[in-house]
Amino acid sequence: MFKRKGFTLLELIIVVIIIGVLAGIAIPQYLNAVERAKLSKATANLSLISSAEKMYCAQNSVYLTSTFDAASVVNDAELDKWSEGLPAAITSDPDWAYNVAVPAANQFLITADRASGTYDTCIVTLDEKNAFIRTNCVQ
Repeated sequence: MFKRKGFTLLELIIVVIIIGVLAGIAIPQYLNAVERAKLSKATANLSLISSAEKMYCAQNSVYLTSTFDAASVVNDAELDKWSEGLPAAITSDPDWAYNVAVPAANQFLITADRASGTYDTCIVTLDEKNAFIRTNCVQ
């Protein structure tokens, strides 16, 4: 009797197809999870900046306009005093650029703009009333 050694071509093709289908399902799910994690990071950073702004305003009766990104850091040191050290991750975040605008004396609007990636048009904003608005972001 002849004993078979190894796999037939058909068996190998079926295994490759199964692996391809599983990868086709798993990879988009993984990338979506990564984007959701980056969105959570931006949300947490916005809350941290918001807390620093509120503490600064409680002492100085005015909100501080700031920009946090790799290219420019405006008033970072001033807010740093009120947050017990804004993490360096905010100012050197490769995924997001943060900006604080003060449209009126008793208002502020913090914006996180997605720098790159699949959802590079994603914008997350937070106002002085802690209202988050997400635009063009992963669900």
